Amino acid sequence: MSRGVLAGLRIAVTRTPEQASVLMESLEREGAEVMSFPLIRIEPVMDPPALAAMLRQGWDWVVFTSANAVCLSAAALGTGEGALTLGQALGRARIAAVGPATAGAAKQNDLVMSAMPDTFIGDEVVAAMEAAGSLRGRRVLWPRAEAARDVVTQALRSAGATCEAPVVYRSVPDADSAQDLARRILQHGVDVVTFTSPSCVRSLAAVLPEFRGVKVATIGPVTADAARGAGYPVDIVAQEYTTGGLVQALLDAHHQ
Repeated sequence: MSRGVLAGLRIAVTRTPEQASVLMESLEREGAEVMSFPLIRIEPVMDPPALAAMLRQGWDWVVFTSANAVCLSAAALGTGEGALTLGQALGRARIAAVGPATAGAAKQNDLVMSAMPDTFIGDEVVAAMEAAGSLRGRRVLWPRAEAARDVVTQALRSAGATCEAPVVYRSVPDADSAQDLARRILQHGVDVVTFTSPSCVRSLAAVLPEFRGVKVATIGPVTADAARGAGYPVDIVAQEYTTGGLVQALLDAHHQ
């Protein structure tokens, strides 16, 4: 029998399977009973050859705000004739990343970080880039999600940079998984639901407009705002907007 701090706590993880493993393993080490309900799946939007060609255009900066963007960019470059690694294709471009998971994916693809904000939200990445040097006249590529807020583009243009922000992927709701989680919640078969993105919140809200008696934990304020907007009371918000921060927030809340 587990003796961890979270022993006996039933926690639902709603990330995609590709991204959920670290969070699930961390929670299990703390004794939680962890259940996977991936509420979204990642669907490419941009044609891989077109994305590969864009990545090769000699940018001054490339901004990655998710590991998904890194992985899809690497995959686009790694197929067909003239396959390159992401590091080879981007050459001397400086790299900015939001959050350690994104930075980790970038480093695995031969990229060296030039800027990463202390606060792991997209709004802060431009300030971190400016701290590394003036952006005036710089050409910046931001491969982004379909639902990404436009704050990065706006901040870059305000700083005098030229920004291209192609949509390279979208988050698609997984209705079957959302229904499964909704049933589990209504049957009181889960104690905590974790959300790591607004798209996960929207996926569940589409089939379960409200619920009570189950705690909601979010990875940061943007996701927390989405949960509140969906009518879900938010009990736990990570102070550090990372997987580790979310686990620590759950531990802290359990101690109270």
